[in-house]
Amino acid sequence: MPAELVEKYDVVHIAIFVAVVTVSKIGLVPLLKNLVQMLKPGGYIQWNELDHGNRKIVTADPSVPLKNVKALLDYISALEEKMGSPSYSWIGNLASIFSENDLLDTNLYRVSMNEKYVKYDNDKTFISFVEFSHKVLDPLGEGDHLRGLIEKASEECQNGVAVPVNMVVAVGRKAT
Repeated sequence: MPAELVEKYDVVHIAIFVAVVTVSKIGLVPLLKNLVQMLKPGGYIQWNELDHGNRKIVTADPSVPLKNVKALLDYISALEEKMGSPSYSWIGNLASIFSENDLLDTNLYRVSMNEKYVKYDNDKTFISFVEFSHKVLDPLGEGDHLRGLIEKASEECQNGVAVPVNMVVAVGRKAT
């Protein structure tokens, strides 16, 4: 940590660091310790993260079938496990992790996606799955299978099914 950043800020805010934590070799706790070093005594950290580990299917009409969206999510979960993706469970435990690392007054807030953005978010998620199918799965000969699941799940989504990813906001204070 450069000396000019140590205890420089009253507030440190980071968002959407899931890729940094899950893919990098830095790790969650060392990253958090670096962020806390940047805080002045009594300063606050706020960490916003998408809660990928808590995906839930929602529907505007309970009679609409969900089997293809469920199949898609099950396939994605199996792929994540097969490819050694780390668990997302830490996201929902950020306030506890803050406390374990000497932050005070920790809180965790769950922020539901605004209904008017659910379709957009769902489309964005499916587009990212399509890109993943081309870049990662095509070389393994599995891309067509995922794209088929996406196509079937998209049909259900046209009838009001979605998989919104909600936000978690964790806040903690450095001791004075």
